[in-house]
Amino acid sequence: GPARAGMQYPMRRFFEAGVIVASASDYPVTRPPNPLDAIEMGVTRTVPAGAAGYIDPDFRRPLVPAERVSVAKMIESFTINGAYAAFLEDEIGSIEVGKKADFIVLDQDILQIAPRDIHTASVLLTYFEGREVYRSKSYEE
Repeated sequence: GPARAGMQYPMRRFFEAGVIVASASDYPVTRPPNPLDAIEMGVTRTVPAGAAGYIDPDFRRPLVPAERVSVAKMIESFTINGAYAAFLEDEIGSIEVGKKADFIVLDQDILQIAPRDIHTASVLLTYFEGREVYRSKSYEE
């Protein structure tokens, strides 16, 4: 009911309490399985404009806006915190000497753009274990 609905995804409260919050793009629960959409949702508490799978107009209203968190916290939840949740924080989740060098390069700095535009960022490069495994046709070195 309404009392419990107001407690959905208490991201800010979790972070403030010291909980290691791990996020994921858990397809088919989250559609599309795009971490950039999910980062934007955590920051704005709304569904990105034009996001597939959301036809209810109420998804445009912020869900418990007091639970918004920073872009940096959402990135942390998808990277090092996700690695921690998988017991892999010594291997992946951050760029450090000795780790596997799994990372992406985006066409925009999501720490600098408007939070409602995070979903518009595109992946230019993907590296897995230090090897390039994807390069966008639009990427120029």
